[in-house]
Amino acid sequence: MRIKTGRIYSNRPLSSYDKTYVLNITGKNNYVIFRKKIGFNHPKKRVFLDLIIDSYNATPKRKPTEFKIIKEKMDLSRSLS
Repeated sequence: MRIKTGRIYSNRPLSSYDKTYVLNITGKNNYVIFRKKIGFNHPKKRVFLDLIIDSYNATPKRKPTEFKIIKEKMDLSRSLS
């Protein structure tokens, strides 16, 4: 898949029933590849992934207006059930 990640580790290594793993992704290009090849089915997670990708160039100093809009969307997404 060519997604560069940090360390991949077991969420609960001593558990006999929980075999989940934690995967850390950094870098806009890696997020774009993840969205294209894997993505999310859950609508809230899809929105968050898109906002993370959109936020890469929208820093408070570079693009304050765009940053504010993305931050408001993220705050709104968090409040939805």
